[in-house]
Amino acid sequence: MHPALQLDEILFNIFSRCDPPLGLIKQYNTRRCSEKTFSGVVGLVALARTCTFKEPALDVLWSELLDLTPLARCLPQVCYRTTRGHNAGSTLTGHASQRSHVSTPEWYSFHRPLEQHEWDTLRSYTRRVRSIRDFKGALDADCVRTFLNPPNSEPLFPRLRYLRFVSLFSTYSNDTTPLLYQPFPSLISVEFLNSFSSLSVLQTFLGSSPRDSPNIERLSVRVSRDGNDAVDRVVSDYICRWSNPRIVLCDHITLNIDAITHLSCTPNLTQLKFTLGEIILPDRITTLQELCFDRLQTLHVYCASLSLVSKLLGRIRLPVITDFVVEFKINPSKQQLASIFTYLQSSVSDSITKFCLVQRRFPSRLDVADASGLVLVYDDLRPTMAFRNLRHFELNLQWNVGLTGDDLLGLTAAWPCLEGLLINREWGWRRDLNGVTPEGMVRLLQTCPSLSQLALAIDTRSCDNGCLKAPPSSSCSHPTRRSNPTHSFSIDFLDSVITPAAVPAMAAFLADTVPSDLLSFTARNRCYVGFNGFSAIVRRREHITMWREVLTQANEAIERRCCQSLD
Repeated sequence: MHPALQLDEILFNIFSRCDPPLGLIKQYNTRRCSEKTFSGVVGLVALARTCTFKEPALDVLWSELLDLTPLARCLPQVCYRTTRGHNAGSTLTGHASQRSHVSTPEWYSFHRPLEQHEWDTLRSYTRRVRSIRDFKGALDADCVRTFLNPPNSEPLFPRLRYLRFVSLFSTYSNDTTPLLYQPFPSLISVEFLNSFSSLSVLQTFLGSSPRDSPNIERLSVRVSRDGNDAVDRVVSDYICRWSNPRIVLCDHITLNIDAITHLSCTPNLTQLKFTLGEIILPDRITTLQELCFDRLQTLHVYCASLSLVSKLLGRIRLPVITDFVVEFKINPSKQQLASIFTYLQSSVSDSITKFCLVQRRFPSRLDVADASGLVLVYDDLRPTMAFRNLRHFELNLQWNVGLTGDDLLGLTAAWPCLEGLLINREWGWRRDLNGVTPEGMVRLLQTCPSLSQLALAIDTRSCDNGCLKAPPSSSCSHPTRRSNPTHSFSIDFLDSVITPAAVPAMAAFLADTVPSDLLSFTARNRCYVGFNGFSAIVRRREHITMWREVLTQANEAIERRCCQSLD
């Protein structure tokens, strides 16, 4: 055998390619496993039964767990009993118990204390676990208490690196939550999803983490909505005591100024996502000293208004930022938009590759731009031309859009590496400003050879007479298409207006312009200015149907061309 195959690290990497180890953990529900997943598991099991490859193969098989249930199965059957039925899992409540019962019909419980040799068997597997997706499983309270009380103080999961909780605090009882307080010396990433019905659990876990899990580098806390002040305080307090954060993702969590100040002093922070509070920030922003995030590459901010982001940007420095994303609620003024562009233009124009300003939509709002409101024009976006390395540009405002094909060509000429251009993908454009012509779209693709995602309105009036002709394929085909046939390309036509007479011409034009079976596009057709109520809904459905017909005819033309080339 080659000497390289005697190293467990190399064998672990090789065996990891057989199939994701998560496939094995789903063995109790094989109906949901693909044939490829099942064959990969069989191969790993065979390797684990080979003396030479036993250890690295077992490391792969046990590297990732959906929950703790498989550990119970590793013990002799005399240690536990199984119970069937929805109510067998006493540690879970209500619907959560029923959901777990669907995938795992048997509930496990220990009816006696484990002996030392059984603990040794258990630890021979727990020491291999590197990731736990969720603690929910088919274990009752007695089973969990057993895991909570090992015969010595050694960590039960010494190599655990990734830990994830999904709706844990609403489905587990007080008997099981102490499992969170176990020491995890190798833990580097922890993720909390959904609700926090038991705030004390989150507080205790984060409070003990600096001592029991000192190596955590990534924290992700996601709640369903803003405004949970108690969760905000708990997370902010933990961050202030966190010494080595690298990734902080706090969806809808408002961090206070102390937490933001502490993060600016940490040397390894590269990603930051949080909510910028509209009450806390104005009280202290005037006295806040300038903060420098030396290594921060991704900044994602939720806020009520762009004015809050402008104030924050005036007090911080982001010398190496690459991804800048802001999601906000209140419709901004042109001055607020200009202030964001001005700051980025003067400080990070060379490093930024992704720029997104997204105004959230709410179901209660009318999904239409105001005819008397603001109009997005070329001069509003001119400062972004300083972003020479831009790859993804997304702007989504409750404004009307007055951009033409020439305007977009002028902007994208400054972005030779552009891959995504999304303008008002959610709010739509404007009915009396008809967008970019098909010919303008071709020139746009020629200007940006890497462009793979478009969201803009198309002016189809030139297609109404049926005489629209695409340029020769050698000059109009997407350059990336010709060099990389598997390169995906999508167009979202938003609220573009199209008539039945223009459908054949537009389909032929697209088939000639983007000759690939990977072409896909959607037509959202939001409500138009001047339309409301039932008429807007009918209008929207009418255009969606016609754009679908365009897609069908374009793909049929592509298939015919392929068949002819084969003949």
